[in-house]
Amino acid sequence: MKHAISFLILLLPVQAIFAQIANGSFENWSTLDIYDTPAEWNSSNQEQFYDANTVFQSSDASHGNFSAQLGVALNYGDTISGFVAHGDLNTNTGIPYTDNFEAVVVEYKIDLQPNDSLYLVLVRYNGGTPVDFQVKPFAFGAPIGTWTPQIIPVGNTVQNELLIGFVIGNPLTGYKPSPDSWAMVDNIKLLSGGLFMTDLPNHSFENWETKTVEVPDDWYTLNPLLTRHDIDNVVKSTDAFSGNFAIEMTTVDWNSDIMPGIVSMGEIDFMNVANPFSYVPFNDEPATVSGVYKYDPQGADIAELQVLFYGNGNIVGYHAEEFTAQSSYTPFVANINLASTPDSMLFLVASGDNIGSKLTLDLLEFDSNSIGVDELSIPEFSFSPNPASEEITLFLTGTEHVNARIISSNGETVLNAIDVKNGHLIDVRALQSGNYFVAISSGQSTSIKKLIIQ
Repeated sequence: MKHAISFLILLLPVQAIFAQIANGSFENWSTLDIYDTPAEWNSSNQEQFYDANTVFQSSDASHGNFSAQLGVALNYGDTISGFVAHGDLNTNTGIPYTDNFEAVVVEYKIDLQPNDSLYLVLVRYNGGTPVDFQVKPFAFGAPIGTWTPQIIPVGNTVQNELLIGFVIGNPLTGYKPSPDSWAMVDNIKLLSGGLFMTDLPNHSFENWETKTVEVPDDWYTLNPLLTRHDIDNVVKSTDAFSGNFAIEMTTVDWNSDIMPGIVSMGEIDFMNVANPFSYVPFNDEPATVSGVYKYDPQGADIAELQVLFYGNGNIVGYHAEEFTAQSSYTPFVANINLASTPDSMLFLVASGDNIGSKLTLDLLEFDSNSIGVDELSIPEFSFSPNPASEEITLFLTGTEHVNARIISSNGETVLNAIDVKNGHLIDVRALQSGNYFVAISSGQSTSIKKLIIQ
């Protein structure tokens, strides 16, 4: 996917009203359930893509409290058949199992469309070598709404490893079953001479695990897709400029493709090839956008942000910004010029094209034109000298009393002054050399400027 998505970044100025971008400080995160899967079994849920769950925990069971329901889903133009299996055909591996058996017993319910069948897949290994391979249909035809036991003869072959699974549709032919087909399986047993052998792990699907992922509230990421491959490239970071958390985005290798860390205000849908990023309703008139960031690129990479404003389907405003290497938090500011009031907006950020490039963001905010400046009492200020080594003097414009902070590059407040006035002196002799920020707050508005201590 390298270069398939062009991303640019938009953020508001250091003198700004911190409002309008929901969860722009990335303080709020939620845990999202991606899928359920039966414990100790492999399932199609673990191998397929976002919004394509095909195995479900069912409380309709023949034995115990739960069974496994297999379904069929359409995803990205392909058909995905639900399966559960002990072992993995992709890697030619099974689970340890040494009991001899001659039949598989399963209880099932089905509602399969014409030409669809429920199959048993069985592979026996001895010393790592496949010694038996069987794919057998055993349930088809009219719907069966009551739990039905089925004995499937499989012969008797010595093995020390076993792959056993159930799938809708023949996995050998590439046949695509109907998305309306489903089947339930429960209480899987192995039989020899009329006696049940050692139970398979979780043979009646009583134990289930839920795959979850953490996502930032009010934002969309690729985590729900990538977490199926044990990758989360957008994470909550405690390396925050302000508050408890920031957002960290990393470009990763995903199935031999390059996937940047992405956050978007609108939903992300890669099935919509023309425009995978959704717009969100927006009818304000921001003058600027700002925030703070760190960027650790690989090579000459850049992180990008893009914001587009639309009115009646036409672009009425646009800004793009590139982020280059910064080892400490750096404020950024961008002006926004609107031709008219928008009705929707596209806003997204990406971490770059090179694997390992990492972008950390905090305090994304808009400054709105639609709110009167007089009402907001934006604290305009300056200070000198800069660089400084002993003390700085604050010069305030249009604001009589403010609170002032000096913040280190890692977001820690190192000096704090309450209710200061124009001409206030701040002693900085205790600070070590380096980059800092001066933050002036009045009411709900804040201004930030960079300070260098020598």
